[in-house]
Amino acid sequence: MSKSVLFVCTYWGVRSQIAALLAEKLKPQGVSVASAGFEAGVIGGLPREVMASRGLELPSTSPPTLFNFARSDKTFDYVVTLCNRHTQESYKTLYDVVEMLFEAKSEIIHWNIADFMAIEAEGEARRAAAEDIVQSIEDHVVELLARVTPCSDSAASRAG
Repeated sequence: MSKSVLFVCTYWGVRSQIAALLAEKLKPQGVSVASAGFEAGVIGGLPREVMASRGLELPSTSPPTLFNFARSDKTFDYVVTLCNRHTQESYKTLYDVVEMLFEAKSEIIHWNIADFMAIEAEGEARRAAAEDIVQSIEDHVVELLARVTPCSDSAASRAG
């Protein structure tokens, strides 16, 4: 049985695109993924550099907004929000909108993932913090893929 996942995050969707790229790389057969941001914008160079070091190309432009997906009437088995509920980003607004648009049709999962724009370090410490964000996303993706495909060749076994 095929499963579909929509990753959504605040701002321009960089964390959701990272999750989708990692899921595409690791996913078992029969899982489709998409990503969305809360609004359109330009993705910064640091996340793209970190993903390039992993052999994955992150575009400089944002994915479609979650409103584009809501208007399309496309359904997803899972909608995953990636945002940091402990900072000033619009977590509560995103959470409320995702629930309003998708709750009736999808299982909603919330991941507490730090935002690249909240990194205050400089130089190598900044790069290390960005690497930590990507690793956190990857860890969550591996867990999710194992969960949504419990009887198949899971991403966790492929990643190892």
